[in-house]
Amino acid sequence: MSKSDLRMDAVGTIDELNSTIGWVLATRDSDAKVSRILGPIQTELLTVGAIVASVGAGSDCAAKVKFQAESAERIRRQTSEVTKDLPPLSRFVAPAGCELACRLHIARTVCRRAERAVVRVAELSPDMPGTILQHINCLSDLLFALARMANSERGHPEKTWRGGDWQ
Repeated sequence: MSKSDLRMDAVGTIDELNSTIGWVLATRDSDAKVSRILGPIQTELLTVGAIVASVGAGSDCAAKVKFQAESAERIRRQTSEVTKDLPPLSRFVAPAGCELACRLHIARTVCRRAERAVVRVAELSPDMPGTILQHINCLSDLLFALARMANSERGHPEKTWRGGDWQ
């Protein structure tokens, strides 16, 4: 596979996401809840990368590695659990706050970039399992929710966008 192949770009960005999550977990500010949620996701991202690398390449890896639809549903449940005690959002939130929240926001933006890369591959490869896109989409929502939770638990008020200024 050529380094310019869209699959290589997607797999590389998924690897970057996984490394960024490792960086999140390495902060002294991280806690058991964040580790419990993100630890298994790192393993899942290795599977996601293997599937993305194999689609459209005549390989049967995507068929052999069954990525469970339940993973996206589990991530949705985790996101609901994390956000249940947070105030509802009515405005944009600045990616700021404590160190853990800032690292989670960076992971979220890398996750969104990985999602865009996987979408480009999926547009050319009809054998891309839909569960892969669902998983990555839900993961970025979870990372955002975890950043909000980290700030809330550490007493960092959210900065919100109010018509041209952060409040």
